[in-house]
Amino acid sequence: MPRIVTTIFLIILAPFLVAFFVANRAPVTISFDPFSASDPAYASTMPLWAGLSATLLIGFFLGALGMWISTSKLRKQTREQKRRVRELEREVVLAEERMPEGGTNLPAVQ
Repeated sequence: MPRIVTTIFLIILAPFLVAFFVANRAPVTISFDPFSASDPAYASTMPLWAGLSATLLIGFFLGALGMWISTSKLRKQTREQKRRVRELEREVVLAEERMPEGGTNLPAVQ
């Protein structure tokens, strides 16, 4: 279901993105120098759509990196729990191998 919703959303969004890219083909100068507007230390001229798209992509990847870093403790706990489960499963197998064929000699609980 979520995949269908995503697909429908992208199909609806695609024409708007194409229209945005076509409407914003004019070159703009993007400057990263807030002190000198006439002679910036670094400036880049590109179409407006390219600058906005690059900003969105950079933001997406920085957000993904932040999420990946913030879940590192959870991933570590998951690895440790999986390791512990494997150890316990090995112990169960060893205990079953050592158990007599007819079961235990303990009385049944009633």
